[in-house]
Amino acid sequence: MSIELNEFKAIVDAVYMQKKAVDAAKLEHTKQNTLLEELKARVLAYLEEHELPNFATETCTVSQITKMSVKVPKELEGKQELFTFLESKYGREVLLNMLSINANTFNSFYNAEEEAAAKKGELDFVMPGVEAPKPYTRLNVRKK
Repeated sequence: MSIELNEFKAIVDAVYMQKKAVDAAKLEHTKQNTLLEELKARVLAYLEEHELPNFATETCTVSQITKMSVKVPKELEGKQELFTFLESKYGREVLLNMLSINANTFNSFYNAEEEAAAKKGELDFVMPGVEAPKPYTRLNVRKK
């Protein structure tokens, strides 16, 4: 790809302007979503107060939907009890499919482990079951 310096400068400036536009759109989206959630809360409160399961207008119908929700235990003891239950009732494969690790947390953990190994002189660090790290390049755009 061969382009003149002035054209490249224009492309870089276009990247910055587009980033600003995207950031502004994200901010507007956040504002609009906040307003939507406030309006939905008011509608739910009205429906509950008047014991209405739903309500129709010319443009839409709103309905109350109640669902149950559980949280994954945060404490180590609760996690251990859950994992033991899942593995004993459904097997290790189901347990492993239910487990997940946040990618950012895992990358930080991996990097710390790799650094600790390097300090011990272990330069060929390998974490069992994990592919070797793959480099990626991203563009950092900052205002002057």
